[in-house]
Amino acid sequence: MKQIFLINFICLFLFACLSQEIKESTPEVFARVIKSKAVKQTNYNITVIPKATKISAKKLKTAINGDISVLSIPVEIRNSSSQTISMNLAHEWYGGIWGPTDLHIAALVTHWEKKLVWDERPAYQVGNLDDINKTILKPKESITIDVRLNWHGTGSVPIEPLIDESISSKRTIQFLLFFKTGVSEEYLLTEKFSIDVEK
Repeated sequence: MKQIFLINFICLFLFACLSQEIKESTPEVFARVIKSKAVKQTNYNITVIPKATKISAKKLKTAINGDISVLSIPVEIRNSSSQTISMNLAHEWYGGIWGPTDLHIAALVTHWEKKLVWDERPAYQVGNLDDINKTILKPKESITIDVRLNWHGTGSVPIEPLIDESISSKRTIQFLLFFKTGVSEEYLLTEKFSIDVEK
């Protein structure tokens, strides 16, 4: 009986440690995306920062799906380096294979087994413009875009939304940005940010 109790205690302890590690460590969820690009982590002073800490869904009228509920967050990309940088910041769309974009987002979400895990998505701009928006930022320039958080994927490649807008919750998010300078392509992994999702 004592051995069974000890085994159960060890299992619970290991599970608690693992849960804490999932919460606090840099999400490995970006590893596949970074590896596919084979680029280095930047030393340039580039920042990607959400400009709101409290967000809620809003109605958006679309030509294809009528009124939809959109959960999004304004995100500022600022170039404080001495280099001109460029990146592709695509808008969401509703048909076909997902388009490429240089901005990605991860969020700490509750898995179906009630465990906290990191999940990753392309960070598309709100609006079905079906385009890839090449953005160029000169030194000291910045741009603010509206990033969709509850995108459902396309009709042929659907996916569960990264964040459920129907539930009030506190979320932890992190961004990954790929960009090009005149001589190289690099990536930036941001710090983690806490946001409140309100119904």
